Amino acid sequence: MDSTRAAVRQAIADLAGATAQLRRHLESNERLHIRALESLDAGLSIKETMAAIPSFEERKAAEDSMQHLYSVRHQVREAVITAAVEEGMSVPEIAVAYGLPVDRAAAYVSALTDRREA
Repeated sequence: MDSTRAAVRQAIADLAGATAQLRRHLESNERLHIRALESLDAGLSIKETMAAIPSFEERKAAEDSMQHLYSVRHQVREAVITAAVEEGMSVPEIAVAYGLPVDRAAAYVSALTDRREA
């Protein structure tokens, strides 16, 4: 496997890991939301519910995981577009494959090409 394909593979593996991490945090948040609903349904006040459900850390962890996912997703896009160009795909083909407008795909290709040449 050449280095470009290896980079695509690693980027996708990283994205799968980031997705799993985000899922764990979202599931944890969901459990906290259910506990909060149960507290409210049991008649606890908002103040008592907020004190009983430690949501800040979990919410922050989920937000951090989401930002990480976006970052890794961008790295996948860069790796895949770089590999696509190296394999001879045209900008319109890349645009169709990614569901991007052609001008957006062209901007990605241009930026990645400029970065490699620098």
